Amino acid sequence: MMGLLLKDLINLKKNFMISSLAIVYVFFQCIFYKDTSMFNMMIVLILIFAPMISISYDERSNWDRYALSMPLSKTDIVTSKYILGILLNAIAFIINMIFNLMGTSIGLHSNYLLALTFTSAGILFIAVYLPIIFKFDSEKGRYIFLIIYIMPFILGYLMFKNNIMPSHQTINVLLVMFPFISLAAYVISAGISITIYSKKEQ
Repeated sequence: MMGLLLKDLINLKKNFMISSLAIVYVFFQCIFYKDTSMFNMMIVLILIFAPMISISYDERSNWDRYALSMPLSKTDIVTSKYILGILLNAIAFIINMIFNLMGTSIGLHSNYLLALTFTSAGILFIAVYLPIIFKFDSEKGRYIFLIIYIMPFILGYLMFKNNIMPSHQTINVLLVMFPFISLAAYVISAGISITIYSKKEQ
């Protein structure tokens, strides 16, 4: 399993180097405007797509056929992508916590909630798109996920336009529950992906 994670991280090294330029730009923008939310979102967005990119690399190189000739199971291959996703989200959380403490004065608790909310959203997005990718491959799956991705924004816009907004109390409850919902969805998603991938012929 460690070897699979190391392989993915090496393959993603070039993407991370390119993305770091965008991160540096957003970093200074956020420092100038004293708003860390954009940086938090940027870090999460860059890292949550890493498992999808990793699968795309595997497909191009027919890695799965080679991997299954070794003492690796299909469950190992799928699980490694989920571990990669949770590992990178944990890194995103740590980076965002450090940046939030440097860039704002809203207090440790609020900074923690801000970083945790973005991280939970990242985990939930991975939970949604990985079964789609394993089912339809990375090329087709990314278009299906894109449609799903924009749906919350459309829903939020319609709620705002029609003045249908939840109360502050409801929002606070949802923020508390959000990490648990995301983790539960992640575990369920892993089971679905393992089932899908186990039935595919390589």
